[in-house]
Amino acid sequence: MRAFTVYFLLSALTAVAVQASVDEEYSIILERQAPGTPKFQCHSDCGNIIAGGRLAGHCNNSTWIDLYESCLRCASTFDIWSHYSSSIGNAAAACSFTPSPLPSGGASPSESASDSTELPSAAISTTPPPALATQTPAPAETITVCLDLPTILDQQLTSAQQTITTAGGLGRWTIEPILGLVVLATILLAF
Repeated sequence: MRAFTVYFLLSALTAVAVQASVDEEYSIILERQAPGTPKFQCHSDCGNIIAGGRLAGHCNNSTWIDLYESCLRCASTFDIWSHYSSSIGNAAAACSFTPSPLPSGGASPSESASDSTELPSAAISTTPPPALATQTPAPAETITVCLDLPTILDQQLTSAQQTITTAGGLGRWTIEPILGLVVLATILLAF
């Protein structure tokens, strides 16, 4: 019986330790992508390029092109290009674009978030390919999807953050689980 008790306690403690490390990873992710920050906006722009690039007609979509230019301005600044380069490269290749982000410091975080500066024409090429006779304009729904995607992502992130806040935060030990384990260990050792 004592071997079972020790085994059970070790299992319970291992489960708590694993959960604590997972919670810490989630808190780091949420912290670096806090809504409203320039880094979050850069992640949003680059992620929406990938999502929008899966839709037909994205090469002619002005919203997609604006997001593409914004991502190329901020990706090096926040050191996120390695996460997005492959997928953005595929979406850009369909438009005959060659994605190459501006060097770090090429735009300040506030400039990349507000799109207030013009890009040098040599840095980013956004000239669409020549129109083919078989090409048809993108339906209006495509633009709506691109515009609604950031709103949906913001709502999901806000909901997740509210859940975390209600639970007392991530990566923090609270007294309740530890106290519960102590009581459980005391009961099991009594037998």
